[in-house]
Amino acid sequence: MRHTAATVLGFAAWWLALGVLWLLLVGPVDGLELVVGAGVGLLGAVAARAARHAVDDR
Repeated sequence: MRHTAATVLGFAAWWLALGVLWLLLVGPVDGLELVVGAGVGLLGAVAARAARHAVDDR
């Protein structure tokens, strides 16, 4: 249970951080940028968790 909670929290932290970074770099934010930022943050979070999993398996 602890491992699952840590995984979910780590994934959510990456998603939030990368989504906010996207929005900061884009400039003026409207509805479309929010959707794109959430999608880009999601893709980045998946990549970050996959990289972390690959390193932990060594």
